[in-house]
Amino acid sequence: MSDNCTTNPDFCNFNRVHLTYCDGNSFSGNADQPLVVKGLDGKDKPLYFRGRRILDAVLETLFTMGLNKAERVLLTGCSAGGLAAFLHTDYVHTQLKAFAPSLTQFKSSPISGFFLLHDNVEHKPVYPEQMKYIFNLANSTHGLNDKCIAAASDEDKWKCNFAEIVYAFTDAPIFPLNSAKDSWQTGCILAPEFTAVYPQQTTADNGNCSAVPGWQTSQERLRKFHRGPKRLQCIPEGCLERIH
Repeated sequence: MSDNCTTNPDFCNFNRVHLTYCDGNSFSGNADQPLVVKGLDGKDKPLYFRGRRILDAVLETLFTMGLNKAERVLLTGCSAGGLAAFLHTDYVHTQLKAFAPSLTQFKSSPISGFFLLHDNVEHKPVYPEQMKYIFNLANSTHGLNDKCIAAASDEDKWKCNFAEIVYAFTDAPIFPLNSAKDSWQTGCILAPEFTAVYPQQTTADNGNCSAVPGWQTSQERLRKFHRGPKRLQCIPEGCLERIH
């Protein structure tokens, strides 16, 4: 989103706002009480899962800073931020329609946020189980797409945490950008193992990616011979951008 109008004529005059979700589940957490855990220093630490409330507070603040006068808004984000864009496109659009009466255009463009609801190569549901766990831990039922949650059975509501599920319930204009091969998903969805004593592990490890036996060796061999498109991923979290 460069402000150089020569290289970026369409968006160079947009105001840009970077949002950090801070709840471990892409602005979807809605838990009243914190989870108290032992920190690495042995002291009790509260963990708060209130991403939806963070999103509400940020939007409320932005409406007092000029977002209420916005005419065109683009919602985007990359990786976990891309997932956030998928999950909250309709919600953000609804808020803008309610509090930005001059709005004429709203679009969403998630980048690398289409995380697969898929077992690993050994047919173990490692990533799905991890996502189901964070959905319940963060009390995300009331922090996701309302239509998706209403349509799903109680047993399947956690699947609304996935782009491939919530996309079908999204009404606002949305244009996903995603590479066919994703470096993070390759190791952390197709080839992870559960961490020891999951989900009660006492280390700071965030998953156990590329741990399926033989996976690393096979990937090294593929890298030597593969001449096709590169596998992509990205780091930034969700972004909200607008123009008067």
